[in-house]
Amino acid sequence: MPGGNPAKIVPHQYKKGQSGNPKGRPKLPDLKKILAESLNEKRIGKDGKKHRAIDVVINTLIVKAAKGDVRAIELLLDRGYGKPNQALQVTNVNIDVARPADDDSDEELPGDEID
Repeated sequence: MPGGNPAKIVPHQYKKGQSGNPKGRPKLPDLKKILAESLNEKRIGKDGKKHRAIDVVINTLIVKAAKGDVRAIELLLDRGYGKPNQALQVTNVNIDVARPADDDSDEELPGDEID
């Protein structure tokens, strides 16, 4: 134990096979559940009526999107219709494909050319 005082070391502090942390890592709170409960709570709005928090959030996003806020528009469209697929163009990639050990075929694979 670097830097420790050897006189304070307790010999055989842990029994063989016993974990030094028997309870394990503390569990984190379930954020999804907490968020869902919080967003479903009814709260009094500026108009004095009770509204669910999620409705207020969505209406705020809609108002911002209507005013031209690109991020709000993007959030609404991504959540409503899903994110669009992004095409990737891959060029100039050298991939060495290994032949399985039980392959007895004489068929050449890319990269099998002998110079």
